[in-house]
Amino acid sequence: MPTFQIPGEDVLATRMNIVKQLLSETTPHKMVVDDESLSTLNGVELKVSFLEMLSKYQNALRTPSVSGTELNFRIYDLCLRARRLEEEYKAYRDRQDNNKVFCPFHVWIRIDAIERVEPEMRLGVSKKKLLKDPTVVTTVRNRIIDFVVKHSTDALVCEEAIKLNKLPALSERNFAQLDSALCDNKAIIAERLEKARASIRSDHGKEQAPSQDQGQGQATTAGAKK
Repeated sequence: MPTFQIPGEDVLATRMNIVKQLLSETTPHKMVVDDESLSTLNGVELKVSFLEMLSKYQNALRTPSVSGTELNFRIYDLCLRARRLEEEYKAYRDRQDNNKVFCPFHVWIRIDAIERVEPEMRLGVSKKKLLKDPTVVTTVRNRIIDFVVKHSTDALVCEEAIKLNKLPALSERNFAQLDSALCDNKAIIAERLEKARASIRSDHGKEQAPSQDQGQGQATTAGAKK
């Protein structure tokens, strides 16, 4: 595993702005970072959202300019959707006759939903690709979710060390080293993140505040009106 690196405040501020943009997106669906955000989605709507967000993630994965931070948040979003889908799949199976032959989970996801997926997004969500997708595999998905819950979504901006799409392939030893490094550096990561947030707030304040020349111009205009 490579040496654990903690980004500086300026780099973190840039990445946190990326996260802010991701969380404000609504096309094709609003990104989720917790189960509560999925409370209004179920059934076919949830399937469609998973399939279309998966297609968008796969497109991002093929785009060199997309940051590791964005990929981290996109795959975590997919893991939460897939876990919720699997809960619905199990409920569906429990309601059926025990003698019935059930289609696999990755096939069930597409039932009644693929027709509603935008045509340009269907290529990345074939049955074959879904079968191999890590977010559909329970043990892999749970490993990613448990990791993020333990270290928080804030840690996902440390993209030099954290690459959720490669997390399942890490050996137990390397996974333990990464987990330990995050725990050991928790305080400094939190400190740099807070400084990055302060920097963002400061920059935002400068953008909102009128410049000195603008203020003088407004005062002169007001005086002239009197």
